[in-house]
Amino acid sequence: MLGAEAFYNEYIAPVLTEFISRRFEGICRDYFSLQVRAGKRRGVRNIGSYYYDDPVHRKNGEFDVVLEYADGYEIYEAKYYAQPMTLDEIHREVRQVEAIRELKVKQLGFIAINGFAEEESRKLLAPLITENVSSIVKNGCAKALTGPVERADVQTVKNHLAALQGSDEEAVYRSISKKLTALAKCRNPQRDYTALERIMDEKYSTDL
Repeated sequence: MLGAEAFYNEYIAPVLTEFISRRFEGICRDYFSLQVRAGKRRGVRNIGSYYYDDPVHRKNGEFDVVLEYADGYEIYEAKYYAQPMTLDEIHREVRQVEAIRELKVKQLGFIAINGFAEEESRKLLAPLITENVSSIVKNGCAKALTGPVERADVQTVKNHLAALQGSDEEAVYRSISKKLTALAKCRNPQRDYTALERIMDEKYSTDL
């Protein structure tokens, strides 16, 4: 008869990480479901996993967390790793998504329980920072401005605020976005930023 420790090592330990990993994926899906129910994410038709089978290239797999919209999908890979996620792993996941031609992906993101490798994160951000600074030097701040504030993409900004709600970073995001809105109005005088300015006002923070 097996003792408790031997039973654990024989039957439980080999499958425990896989079990917890699956539960972590479920928790991530539940998080997005709660956001939808709270009205913090609009336009989501369905939330689940996405299984694919590519017989031509003999590949199949699963995307962990998928949000379906009328015009495409948001995909989030949930990683229950013992160490931070690396840039190579991110690139591998990106290639996997890009290989599914029939899937219209609006956004790809990663949820890693142990975060991301600091050095790898700097490598990932470096090209973006360099390009932005170069564009500012060449074109000036207003003309170089891009992103959801410049586009008056209210829903994306709402999603950002929902993710930051209650944190110190929320106030920083609102403050910077107000400045960016002023620049955006100079760049696009014909565009209406009224709705964006309204949600940047902290007194409307519970109306996300």
